[in-house]
Amino acid sequence: MTMYLLIAGILATLPATGYSLTCIECSVAGDKICNGSSEVCSSGNTVCLLTRAVNNIGDMVTMNVYIRQCGPKELCSKTGSISLPNGRYLTSVTCCDTDNCTPPEPILPEVSKEKNGKKCPSCYLTNAKSCVKVTPTDCIGNETICITQITNLKGPVPSSTIARGCATKQLCDPVHQVWHMNKSVVDLENICDNGGNHLHKNILSLIFSVSVLLKLLC
Repeated sequence: MTMYLLIAGILATLPATGYSLTCIECSVAGDKICNGSSEVCSSGNTVCLLTRAVNNIGDMVTMNVYIRQCGPKELCSKTGSISLPNGRYLTSVTCCDTDNCTPPEPILPEVSKEKNGKKCPSCYLTNAKSCVKVTPTDCIGNETICITQITNLKGPVPSSTIARGCATKQLCDPVHQVWHMNKSVVDLENICDNGGNHLHKNILSLIFSVSVLLKLLC
């Protein structure tokens, strides 16, 4: 009996294995956080993410979405923006690490109108992977990096989009990001450079082109 108790005590001190986090996965357009089904997170996705992405054209908001899903811990607290021709993307990400938890409300970065002296080539094209023509864009606020974003949508209505412009440096990490939304998969690939000096190739965190998001949310 003493031996059995000893073995039981040793087993009780060993860490549990085989645990996988579960998170709510959903996406919705509007000002309210969505609620969806609980999904088991794959290896490497150790937190539940809540992303808010907004697109402004001039003074008009043309996109405002919330996305919930499993994700890597390095995406926690990612906040930033991209300036494109006649428009600007804003995004913010929060996270939590318990089953089906709801992360805090993401706070979007403040919109600055002050030019910082940097210029980046900019363009926006759908169903393309390169820009034939670019327009110099004045960078504003803390957007100190030039960015090239390629969005590939795989699903019932596949498409690709390229966007180039100014970005906050924080959006250049992590290296890779894939989003599973409804029946579609969104792959975001990004190249960041500092005015011609190549830095590294990454997946842009939680910034989505308007056309891709509208197709996903239809």
